Amino acid sequence: DWMIGAAVYEGQLTKDGAIFDATFHVRILKEKDWKTIPLLPASVAVQEATLPQGAYLRLSGGFYELITDQTGALDEVKVKFSTAVAESAGSNSLRFERVSSGTSIVKLTVAQAGVDVTVAGAQSVVKTEDADGTPVWTAALPAGAPVQVAWERAIPEAEKVPPKLYAETKTLVAVGDGILVCRERIDYNILHTGVRVLKLALPSGVSILEVTGSRVRDWRVADDELTVSLSYEALGKYTLSVTYEKPTGEVHAA
Repeated sequence: DWMIGAAVYEGQLTKDGAIFDATFHVRILKEKDWKTIPLLPASVAVQEATLPQGAYLRLSGGFYELITDQTGALDEVKVKFSTAVAESAGSNSLRFERVSSGTSIVKLTVAQAGVDVTVAGAQSVVKTEDADGTPVWTAALPAGAPVQVAWERAIPEAEKVPPKLYAETKTLVAVGDGILVCRERIDYNILHTGVRVLKLALPSGVSILEVTGSRVRDWRVADDELTVSLSYEALGKYTLSVTYEKPTGEVHAA
């Protein structure tokens, strides 16, 4: 008989309550008789409505309903409403049921600086800024999911401090004819800040044969220094293994 192709809920959030402007794009398929289309739950408080000619809003059966005898597209059915906000342990939240629609978008602003906003069940949440620099959170909701939002003061990022590295080495040496082959294990303890590059000073004249470790991306040697690049920031315990060889000079028979 009817369908809601798209619904957009634009909300202004405060700790004392939230005000939403909802816009519904409705298409009436049934040609005769009066049609009844639920829009919002009775748990919210409607403040005003902008409706097409021949359409009316009523409260019945736990829902605010649009009733009309029109047929075709009823674009931009607009309803302004408020809903209660709950507060617990410094976090504010709200929740209300919504009717199914082809697409459902929630756009939110908060009358408080420095907050984090979460939208339960959202397929995506994108934070942008409007022309005045006010943060705007835009969320896409799947079919059937209620509008459920929580916000709280954002935890400030801790000031980054330079990393501090401690290392313990264990070396296994194999002695050959005129050559030493060394297998060295370096156990790091990386504190404060993660690192993606490790550097080791090398004895003069050594040749690196192999470098292994968790998610080693690349390594290179220049000016008696081994530089190891990782594909992530290592923090805490990290182990690197290096195999190298060094000539010991010619061996002359007696």
